[in-house]
Amino acid sequence: MSNNRNRNRRRNSNGHHAGKAEVVRRAAGADKPFTFHYNGSTYRLPSASDAAEKMPAAHLIDALMGEDPSLAEMRLGIATLQSADVDPEAMAALRAMPMPEFTEIVGRWLRRAGVQAPESERSST
Repeated sequence: MSNNRNRNRRRNSNGHHAGKAEVVRRAAGADKPFTFHYNGSTYRLPSASDAAEKMPAAHLIDALMGEDPSLAEMRLGIATLQSADVDPEAMAALRAMPMPEFTEIVGRWLRRAGVQAPESERSST
């Protein structure tokens, strides 16, 4: 019976079975570097989907298991950023900017790649 269930499960774009906890959903242009501007300079971030795919499961678990579920997506974003091979100058620019600008840029970077917390972990409470 379990063989039938496995055959009927949907496969993701990498050929793996797609489960409820799938975190990376490739979007058009997801593999291209992401650019952002800060203080008159332009910086690049590597593909968030590539970073999420190589992120250790421990980072995902830690990001999603925090006390406040409304922050799960931001914790996932920071864990993904830490897993990416970010240029030191780009990271310094991200760390220097005001929090609202930081969250906007990291949010756009993640959305472009289709990286998000599983639906059950996102909350607006």
